[in-house]
Amino acid sequence: MLRLFQHLFNRKKSFKPSVPEETCFTDFSKPKKRLWTEHSDSSYSLEFTKRGMKLSLLKDNVFVWQEEEAFQARDFVLQALFSICPSKNVSDSREAGSCAFGLMFRFGGDYNYYHVLVSDKGYLRVDAVFNGNPLPLVGWIKPERKDSAGIPGGESESVDVLPSGDEVREKIGREESNYTEDTELTLIVRDTRFRILLNGMWVCDLEDDTILGSGTLAVSGQNWGTAKNHCCFFKALSVDSRLYICEKEYAKTESLVTPEKEVFLAERLSAVNRTIPALRLLKTALSEGNLSDSALFKASTLYASGKMYTEAESIARGLLEKNPENPEYVEHFAGLLYLQNKFQEGIEFLNNNPSVTGNSGKLQNLLGNFYSALVKWEDAAAAYRRASELEENGLFLFNLGDILEKINDKEAVK
Repeated sequence: MLRLFQHLFNRKKSFKPSVPEETCFTDFSKPKKRLWTEHSDSSYSLEFTKRGMKLSLLKDNVFVWQEEEAFQARDFVLQALFSICPSKNVSDSREAGSCAFGLMFRFGGDYNYYHVLVSDKGYLRVDAVFNGNPLPLVGWIKPERKDSAGIPGGESESVDVLPSGDEVREKIGREESNYTEDTELTLIVRDTRFRILLNGMWVCDLEDDTILGSGTLAVSGQNWGTAKNHCCFFKALSVDSRLYICEKEYAKTESLVTPEKEVFLAERLSAVNRTIPALRLLKTALSEGNLSDSALFKASTLYASGKMYTEAESIARGLLEKNPENPEYVEHFAGLLYLQNKFQEGIEFLNNNPSVTGNSGKLQNLLGNFYSALVKWEDAAAAYRRASELEENGLFLFNLGDILEKINDKEAVK
């Protein structure tokens, strides 16, 4: 793909955007190549500076956007380079951060669009909005270079259409220290398929048919809590709507998608109640193999949350064969047996793992549940009593009192 970085130094051609254009590039610091127009009201301001286009949030708990009608497309490869400046007086900073900025695409008015946000702490989320109703596609997710725990990260790839952050800074100056590092957001949109990269690292593949028509672009910003004066500098934007480029970039970035990352993404899909896409993605990841134990455990818990207990149990058994005394694995497997009404098997399993079960109040309580389900009151009472001795927990004491009442041990209940 052409390096549109060359446009930064090409002063011979003026930028004249129009709907039929298949490609466009804008360096927001150049008046002749600007998209969008300046705006200011009590909620936000959009202005052009030597560092690029500055979107400022002027109120607390505000969500703003501004559309640009010059470029309209359905399928495209988009890259945006920007940096975020969170407020210094943040009173309600969540795990994802205190503010987020991003882009809307296939924008068909204030009530229909796709929305990608990147927070000041590097988290990303994707939503579809249809008839004004938000439909979360993937919850806050952060690609990181970590160990093989199913976290997106590792190799990175650039679609190579924007200047690097260092190249831009060399031309427009360095930012103040309170700005985040430059963020490079890449969207590859083809029909119902979306691939999103953040700083060259794969974040997610999505498939959604909520909005199928073409639309315009919009920049957006949001904050939460009682802090205001968040801002973001958009430094460069490239959009290419040629279909062969979309397919080329999909193929080019395919190597970034690994089973470990797919399991992690499935967890984020499940977090926003997209159970079917999550389970479908899990099946794909497991069929490709080579998953770490932590990723397999995550897959088992996701299957369990989707009530696919047979699949969850199969994975859990494999993990226990490799590490039979892992307390987390033991607790998870015993829970699966209980959910499937395999009470006798659950009793035998826990009693055969005394080194783990004997020191866990939670597992002793679960053992009591197994006995109680089989109407073995005395054994259940002994397990609940042991659980309450190991750990102070109101539930364990309640279960013990309930069983003692059933066996008419009124003195013990008191």
